[in-house]
Amino acid sequence: MDGNDNLIFRKAEEKDIEQLVILMNSQYLRKKSKDYFLWQYFNSYYPTILICAFINDELIGMFGLQTRYLENGIKVGQAIDLLIKSQWRGQGVFKQLYQEILRYCNDIDILCVLANFNGKQVSEKVIGCKTLAKIDSLCLQINDYQSQLKLSCLAKNWQINKNSYLHSFLYSPEIIYWRFQSHPDYQYEKIFIDENNWTIIKIFQDSVTGHKYGDIVAINYQYDQVNNLITLLEKSISQLKHKEAKTITLWAMPHNLLYQIVNDLNFEKLEQERYFCIKVINPDYNYLYDFSNWDLVQSDSEIY
Repeated sequence: MDGNDNLIFRKAEEKDIEQLVILMNSQYLRKKSKDYFLWQYFNSYYPTILICAFINDELIGMFGLQTRYLENGIKVGQAIDLLIKSQWRGQGVFKQLYQEILRYCNDIDILCVLANFNGKQVSEKVIGCKTLAKIDSLCLQINDYQSQLKLSCLAKNWQINKNSYLHSFLYSPEIIYWRFQSHPDYQYEKIFIDENNWTIIKIFQDSVTGHKYGDIVAINYQYDQVNNLITLLEKSISQLKHKEAKTITLWAMPHNLLYQIVNDLNFEKLEQERYFCIKVINPDYNYLYDFSNWDLVQSDSEIY
């Protein structure tokens, strides 16, 4: 690659979308359309940038970055859609894409990525990220669904640490509208108790098997109100069952209350190659290298 004058890096433009679709769909089973790129990069609620690498006008790599906030105001740059054509991997393209994108995010406190195994490896090597955890899905087969009476009885047994603060991404009404109601690929539904207790659910149907998965993609609850969390789970599972989901999936961190509850409800771990990696830019937040400070949900990733 050294000395190749035809290799250029620049911000994506709408005219590039056709090539972006081809590159992404060559890498993943879940196919994306033009509408995804318009929504994610050109009409995003978040300040979002996509840097592309071209050789002789052919797209060979992409690196997206969204500027998001945690609920307490910490500014996070989240890397998304990190892709390099296979024949160009290991030749420094990712490093140059990263260096280009740094020009647009010099005021963030933390950089993070929810990556597959290859993304994890390159994020550690090139960006200097630390991998905090492997994020597996938790799944419940509808046939194993516990009764409401069982849920209510279980509530007495859980330990709640009211002094622990878990960092999670901000979902304001404006973000919720863009992220869910405006999404081009999925239809979401909000299960609502009040402004502090709600879930977002959707159905995903496997195009090959026809199996319907009910995803609880986001869940917001007050950590000291167990009954509200139980009610949210009951309502969400019931609605997804009504929509003919055969399997319910969600994320729950091993150190939070939700994990204790779904573990008792026979949710089982589904091993997936998904890793949460961060690089702390502002040293005031070095404590966030400890994964026990985090609470993540499916919709924190761009693929749900």
